[in-house]
Amino acid sequence: MRLLPILVLFFVAASTTAQDFVARSISVPGTQRRGTSYTFDASWQNADSVVSAPAHDAGIYLSNDDTITWRDLLLRTTSHTGLPPLASHRLVTNLAMPSNALIGTRYLAIAVDHLGKIPETNENNNIQKQAVDVVAGPFDLPDLEVTAFTPTPTKVNRWSSILTETTVRNSGIGDSPTSYTGIFLSDDAVISTSDTLLARITTRPLGANQSALLRTYVQMSPTANLGTLYLGAYADYNALVAESNGSNNTRATSIEVQAVVDLRADLLTLDRSSQTAGGMVSVKYAVSNQGDLAAPESVLEIMLGGSTFNPRSLVLARLSLPTLAPSATHSSTVSVQIPYYRPASTNSYVWLAANATGQVSERTTGNNYISSPLSVAEYTGAQLQLEFVADGNTTARSVTRTSVTMSASNSDTVLMVLKSKPLAGHWVLTSWSQTPTFTYDAMTDFSLGLLNSPIFPKWFTQLRASNGLEYPWFHMPNVALSGTLRVYGRTFALKPDFSGISGTAGFVRFDLVP
Repeated sequence: MRLLPILVLFFVAASTTAQDFVARSISVPGTQRRGTSYTFDASWQNADSVVSAPAHDAGIYLSNDDTITWRDLLLRTTSHTGLPPLASHRLVTNLAMPSNALIGTRYLAIAVDHLGKIPETNENNNIQKQAVDVVAGPFDLPDLEVTAFTPTPTKVNRWSSILTETTVRNSGIGDSPTSYTGIFLSDDAVISTSDTLLARITTRPLGANQSALLRTYVQMSPTANLGTLYLGAYADYNALVAESNGSNNTRATSIEVQAVVDLRADLLTLDRSSQTAGGMVSVKYAVSNQGDLAAPESVLEIMLGGSTFNPRSLVLARLSLPTLAPSATHSSTVSVQIPYYRPASTNSYVWLAANATGQVSERTTGNNYISSPLSVAEYTGAQLQLEFVADGNTTARSVTRTSVTMSASNSDTVLMVLKSKPLAGHWVLTSWSQTPTFTYDAMTDFSLGLLNSPIFPKWFTQLRASNGLEYPWFHMPNVALSGTLRVYGRTFALKPDFSGISGTAGFVRFDLVP
């Protein structure tokens, strides 16, 4: 007996003259699905020109490498009649790739006289092999697994929109068809279909070891519990895909659900649809707290602006909004004065702005504003009017039409306006006094001494000929103050030829603080 070099099989010692089996060819599909039949086509020849070969067997083998031995998997043994000298035989048969074959590159082989029963002149040419790619078959199952799940942000409220990023991987052997991944909200870290479904995401078909990144926004449930909850992804949550392992389909991340304030401007009505600049308007308003946390005391403003809300619009009134419990509403009525300098306009709007200074943290500020149209006619009276411009032009701590509080440490700035169309072209002189009823004093001396300086620009000027307007400024110098200094501004109008006083304006108040 002797050992085949390739098959390592035994055979009976041959005589000097013997047949010689030569494996000539093998042909199989290059890709083989596990558990699926295919056509196996092979041929061999008795290469001896004198001696006939007796009846013999051939073995079909599957190997994990390209060295074919008897230790490899024998798929089938076929029996064949003898072969005359130089005669050939062809084997064509259906064969199934084993359902447990390893995925990847494997080798199919035909081995003639694979048990070495027949002596040959050459034992090294009995095998032909072909590399094949073994892939998943119809009975192989996928394994959908959530390998990563990230929600952003993780500190949310009941109305938050959350971006979720989910990675679903097919860790199985079989291909996964289209499936559906659910995003769930849960009270615990165990995600199940009994939790609250927030979103369903279509997941594309996945081959073995393929992954899909799923990105979607989910809306928190307004009835969710406060505190620590869990967001999680559940691959194939509706169990439409048969899987080899269904225990790895979920992954969860904790989130913190916080109570929030949500102030909403609910009502704004005016007692009239038109008014002359300088006239009064009665405003009825209502603000509610739509959040689940009590709103602290805050500031609301009645403003005058255009059809689109602008936080730099003119403030007609700044009011205190009391503490509001969840679902509570505050309503009131206030009278406001339209500034004298306001130009004629048919598209002015009175605005209500809740949380106007932004000191309250809210779920959203998009519902803080509501408006009502108001047609404004130009003020044409002869009385000279002096007002502060209570809009975004000022950096003062607070400003109304007739009073301002300014900080020396911040070098605050405020814009004023003078208006009298009948006095157009007249000279106007503004100065300070320590009393509302003008008295020439040290503050008058101070303001006149710096007239039209960078601190008091346009405090002596002419009203514009076109509309009787002019805009003096006050730039608060950075000076040391031991306490609040209150002064009053008053304006005198002088005839164009300086022949006398043509008018006076009511006072405005300056509170200058350190």
